Amino acid sequence: MYPLGRRGACIVGRSAVSDDEPVWGSGRRQRASARRAAVLVVASAAWAGGVVGLTPDSTAGATPSRPPASAPLTSALVDPTGRAWLVVPMGDLSQAANTFWQVLERPSASAPWALVTPPGVADNGGLVATAGPGGAVVSFLPSQSLRFTPLASTTDGGASWVAGLVPAALDAAPDALAATGSALWALVDRGGRLLAGRSSGGAWRTVLTSSALADSAAGRRCQPRRLLAVAAGPGDTALLAAACRRPGEAGLFAQSATVAGGVSTVAVAVPSTDRVRVLRLVATGAGSAASAGAVALLAEETRVGASLVVASLSPGGRTSLSGDLRLDGRRLVATGSGPGGELYVLLRTPAGAEQLTVEAAGRWDYLPAPPRGTVAVALSPGRTDVVTVHSSTLTDYTLDPAVLLRWRRTQVLRVPVQYGSSS
Repeated sequence: MYPLGRRGACIVGRSAVSDDEPVWGSGRRQRASARRAAVLVVASAAWAGGVVGLTPDSTAGATPSRPPASAPLTSALVDPTGRAWLVVPMGDLSQAANTFWQVLERPSASAPWALVTPPGVADNGGLVATAGPGGAVVSFLPSQSLRFTPLASTTDGGASWVAGLVPAALDAAPDALAATGSALWALVDRGGRLLAGRSSGGAWRTVLTSSALADSAAGRRCQPRRLLAVAAGPGDTALLAAACRRPGEAGLFAQSATVAGGVSTVAVAVPSTDRVRVLRLVATGAGSAASAGAVALLAEETRVGASLVVASLSPGGRTSLSGDLRLDGRRLVATGSGPGGELYVLLRTPAGAEQLTVEAAGRWDYLPAPPRGTVAVALSPGRTDVVTVHSSTLTDYTLDPAVLLRWRRTQVLRVPVQYGSSS
């Protein structure tokens, strides 16, 4: 299990201090020694087969920006077996009624993408997906007159789906849903409640509220005001990220599926800033107690503008913070994770060009500019893909292992979109 302290730990600047005994251990803030920029950042040479040169930073001197309030729903998941899932919007993205969210699946890095969107439910409000034991669960965010959240689960790569539901409106966040062992977790009521149910999407019950967490010993330091993200912990334990009332802090907690209110502090991470918010929370280690860890994507606001930082929790309980990725006026377009806990961030410059950054082991490295219109990325062992969407056409590109400065088109998928069907 996670090494839990009695009262929590606080990382401030470059040193770690604890109120009682450390939770994450001693953390160290790593800041980039120089502003490097290029249009694609990848974690290590293992992903693309080599290292390429860097290009000058085209965003230097941009107007300081505010941090994003939340992560976009567009995301990608790649499990330890290499199976990948993409959640992307298609159609006329300028009109909500003609935006149709789609799910794509790929069983391995060498296989093509297949359209596997669960049928029968309007998906204009957006989709939230999570990779569970042996499959995936997709939720349909309420839109139009829906008052609950339809679910669909699959254990055969999307060839068939089993229907379920969450008896409330799921939060519109990419990590509002998580599957652990035999339990399914859902954040509802705008971060006010955490529900736990069966993996099939039934027998839901409230196991934690943001107010109960704030009143607990675990939440006393952070004073949570809203639950932001949930991720799979070992066994039937969920990891939670919360927005804290205490300035400059982001709270991480562990919650048992079998004990209502049975929550304990995992960590309170504090970058050297007055405002910090958790955008993504991804579990690592395939859910086993001995290898369980997590990575969190944080947005922080400082005097020089907004930055993104990744906090990593190792299986041994040690924490580390990546260098800052300054936004410099760029907009967050999509996020996602790889099988080893790598996080990617897709940004768009004020001029409309996409820039992709991938963080692993505390560093941001750079690769060539992705094609115009890139909306998502899949990080598979030995292969990096980007996906573009233009109306009802989805195109996949792979970083050419022979010519690392070039993206090679590998697949074109035309999706049947029924414009006007949701009006």
